[in-house]
Amino acid sequence: MRARNLAVATVAICGVLACSKARPQQGSPTNRVSWEEEIAPLFASKCSSCHSGANAAAGYRTTSYLAALGPQDAPVAVAGDDQSLLLRTIDPAQADAVHHGRLTDDQFKTVKLWVVDGQLSFFRSDVHLGGILNPHDTHGEFHGEIVKNASWNLEVCAKCHGEDFAGGTAGVSCTQCHAQGPTSCDTCHGQPPATGAHTAHALGPVGRKLDCSECHVKPVHWNDPGHLTTPDGKPKTRGTVTFSAQSLAALAAPGRTGAPAWDGATCSNIYCHGGTRQDTKATHTAPSWTGGAAEAACGTCHGLPPPSHDAKYSSNAQCSACHQLIAPTPARIAPTLHVDGVVQLGDTSGTCSACHGSSAQNAGPPRDSSGNTSPTALGVGAHQAHLTSAHGMSAPVPCSACHVVPAALDTPGHVDHPLPATVAFSGLATHDGASPAWNRASATCASTYCHGGGQTMAGDANARLRTPGWTLGTSQAFCGSCHGIPPSTPAHSGVVFPDCARCHANTVAPNGAILISGPPGARTSAHINGAIDVTP
Repeated sequence: MRARNLAVATVAICGVLACSKARPQQGSPTNRVSWEEEIAPLFASKCSSCHSGANAAAGYRTTSYLAALGPQDAPVAVAGDDQSLLLRTIDPAQADAVHHGRLTDDQFKTVKLWVVDGQLSFFRSDVHLGGILNPHDTHGEFHGEIVKNASWNLEVCAKCHGEDFAGGTAGVSCTQCHAQGPTSCDTCHGQPPATGAHTAHALGPVGRKLDCSECHVKPVHWNDPGHLTTPDGKPKTRGTVTFSAQSLAALAAPGRTGAPAWDGATCSNIYCHGGTRQDTKATHTAPSWTGGAAEAACGTCHGLPPPSHDAKYSSNAQCSACHQLIAPTPARIAPTLHVDGVVQLGDTSGTCSACHGSSAQNAGPPRDSSGNTSPTALGVGAHQAHLTSAHGMSAPVPCSACHVVPAALDTPGHVDHPLPATVAFSGLATHDGASPAWNRASATCASTYCHGGGQTMAGDANARLRTPGWTLGTSQAFCGSCHGIPPSTPAHSGVVFPDCARCHANTVAPNGAILISGPPGARTSAHINGAIDVTP
């Protein structure tokens, strides 16, 4: 009787014989030789010195039953096949120099009996045929196939192995192989399974980690309806895909062309892969389940950039410029926020500080639009020194003194081009005919009114630092850096610091300190305000 026909008969037999792998062979030649009793000890003494460990010869190991059978797609031993690779390799009559003489004729005959007559039996049994533990078995004798053909009725197994599968009347525990028990998830598949794109979805490298239930039935109990069987009780050949809220999400867009669908090989019309956007620049919105990482590469779900960005942002390929939370850097994606059904712009506050600066202080970096916070970064530099007058040389310098302040996100010149930001001096920086210039390579400003530029100060030979370094801190602005102390003009002949207040009483205190007044947010100063303060 073949094992594929034993699903019911096994129960009756076990009830009579109290099945146990330890019972002596009862006359059937099917399991005359088995792995446990004969082959494992033989291989341990003759083969495993070379075929074991991480560097096993030819990558083949004889230290366990499954390893000795070989891989599923290229088995080394095939039940009933006297031309199996294993037998041809160790046959004394045809073995190569490495294997010749390794086994005696009798030992080879034992192995051959195991493969051919014993059907690669794992242990001697009066109940189970040889293929009961052989996942390569082609006759339906493997226990997984038997249970499947019985519509996953594990009660058949429990009759002999116990309700908890710990041994029962058979005295053989299923937990020897299935540590969590045969009804645990990892008995049939990994958690997540290693097949297809399971791992990519469950571990979430480019999106949030998805629970199994978001794509198909996740049973509370192994035999819940819809898990292993169809409504009519037949064993299922593949999981049933049921799309969840994640895949059904739809942002404001033209909308999907149809309902989310799975055809057994590809998904289509799902939010997760851009199916709701109708983005003509997206390269692959119907991914193949077995296609690998390329199925979800940047640009497959939405264009780089999407068509909606063309008019204003087409030249800016750095997603991080506007989507810092999702893409902290151009090369890294924050999976918990990516593909979550929400468009995150900056920090989502809707203010200038959403993309740069600190809402608690002002919109100037740190942080810059690339996420940098150190003043040594070009995007950070001396922003705060200017905006908070940390240098103590004047009232706070507004953003508009050094570059255009956009009225809206899409104001031309703001985010419609790749980083770095465009420095376009205006306002106070250009006062008195000054022609400011920014040198990104050296990170310096030159010829700005604020640092001694312009017609009035052009002839002052005593100024010491009119080309300050942007990333070198407040040491770049001090008394004497922008104009001499005193300036070299004739009107200042004989003046000695700190006697500046004698002529500039509204600008400088008698001790030489710059006068700054007003409440926070409205600080004023007569120093560097575009007018020369000379008191009578």
